[in-house]
Amino acid sequence: MARGLYLPKAMREAPRLDHGLRTPPPEPRTALLLNPFYPKDPHASVGVKTLFPTLALTSIASATPPAWSVRYWDENLLQGPPPSEPFPQVVGITVHLTFARRAFELARWYRARGATIVMGGLHVLSCPDECAPHADALVLGEGVQV
Repeated sequence: MARGLYLPKAMREAPRLDHGLRTPPPEPRTALLLNPFYPKDPHASVGVKTLFPTLALTSIASATPPAWSVRYWDENLLQGPPPSEPFPQVVGITVHLTFARRAFELARWYRARGATIVMGGLHVLSCPDECAPHADALVLGEGVQV
């Protein structure tokens, strides 16, 4: 790689999911909102220079009923795989074309352990038929209102 363009592995590869991990049963009224990892590109105008939380997920967190415990996890801002304790009853995942494959991988991992998967975002809106097999529910519209 040319000088000045080196990116650490954590910015190029998604955190590894432990497929052998045993998790507790889903905790009632817990939700995990996930922004999936996407590889950073030193040549892109967005991605390396503008790492910030998605407003969609933080807005959904603020609109969630108070009886629910909500956790937000952005794989691009935090190190390591998304949390599994307490194990969430509902996992909301935002999906964009850039990281759809990772979103589907996360959905499979959480769903196999008993979580209900809800997906929303631009890719879900554009390609609901592609996303439907990976989720229990799709948000096709404004997430906060839905």
